[in-house]
Amino acid sequence: MQVDIGRLARRYRAELAEGAPVGRLRVPALGLDAIVVNGTDAASLKRGPGRDPRTAMPGEGRLVYIAGHRTTYAAPFAHIDRLQQGDRITLTTPYATFRYAVRDHRIVPSDALEVLHSRGREELVLQACHPRFFATHRYLVDAQPISITPRHGQMTTARATAARGAGPYAEMTTGVPGSART
Repeated sequence: MQVDIGRLARRYRAELAEGAPVGRLRVPALGLDAIVVNGTDAASLKRGPGRDPRTAMPGEGRLVYIAGHRTTYAAPFAHIDRLQQGDRITLTTPYATFRYAVRDHRIVPSDALEVLHSRGREELVLQACHPRFFATHRYLVDAQPISITPRHGQMTTARATAARGAGPYAEMTTGVPGSART
């Protein structure tokens, strides 16, 4: 049996209510282990980092955008500016575990909504207000996918998927018996 991660991701996104848990975010370089919720409204971000609902779920082959506070509500992204190229980020969902490597960072004005537009490939962006204690700008960390482990399955690397011509995670399938959600 083949598992279509993209289909599972779309299905999971369609089922998520605002404020519902999306998955677990681990960023060892920050000592962060937090539950990501669905939404970036004030109530959702009080609970933890939030996935912007205008963006994709991991595995859909598009932008996954997660915002978090730096100074309030447990400040999950308090030290986001300490992340360096190559640092690892793991996002575990009910259907798969996604591993990313930090590529770079950038600072944009707070009203720069173009950052929510996908560039047509799987990527993760973590976002927090910048500078600390102000909301005039946003500090963005860009990360690229390096591997995926389907739930109860074998690991498939982004490189192996790209070699098959599918691009990182785009409609990725892997032979994992019995792991498809029904």
